[in-house]
Amino acid sequence: MDLFGDLAPLQFANVEEAARALEACETPDWAANVGLTCSDLLPRLIDPCVGRGHLVRPAIAAGYDVRCGDIYPWEYDGPRTLVDFLSDGADCLINGWEQGTFDVFMNPPFSKATQFVDRAFEIGARKVMSFQRLAWLESSTRRAWWNNARCKCVYVCGERATWWWFHIPPEDRKGRSQSQAHAWFEFDRDHSGDPVIRRLYKDGVA
Repeated sequence: MDLFGDLAPLQFANVEEAARALEACETPDWAANVGLTCSDLLPRLIDPCVGRGHLVRPAIAAGYDVRCGDIYPWEYDGPRTLVDFLSDGADCLINGWEQGTFDVFMNPPFSKATQFVDRAFEIGARKVMSFQRLAWLESSTRRAWWNNARCKCVYVCGERATWWWFHIPPEDRKGRSQSQAHAWFEFDRDHSGDPVIRRLYKDGVA
């Protein structure tokens, strides 16, 4: 049983059902690349929901030592651990790494994003970079969490991020753009107070 209760990965009837249940959406390549430059990330990174590797590939190319996990075996040609990041088993991702010597770089499921941030700090992350819809800041149910979230900066995408569900093949994406307001949210375990707002474009931070 995983974080979706009885909906274990092998019970999905097809890739669309899996993508929607697990909220699996691709991070745009430009957003992944620029996200790495927003903050002073440590050389060691964890991506707990690697998906098809859209965040991991540019991180590895930039020289980061990256460990990957995911709750579902999406197509990814690199090493990764099949694990629910919200479970105790996720501790395996930090074996041999001391607390405070790694950061988390991720695009978690929207409905579980707050829990992913909390879990990242629980296992010892120094900083968390999370790519999410700007709507994450909304909702009265998240009010108390945001008041204590240690969010240091919100890098709002000045150019809207076009994202796609995993089940929509590339050949079917023309003319079906799904663009929404997104941002990279930077959390720092030592930060207190309100976050700074910055603007993010394909050529960097403004």
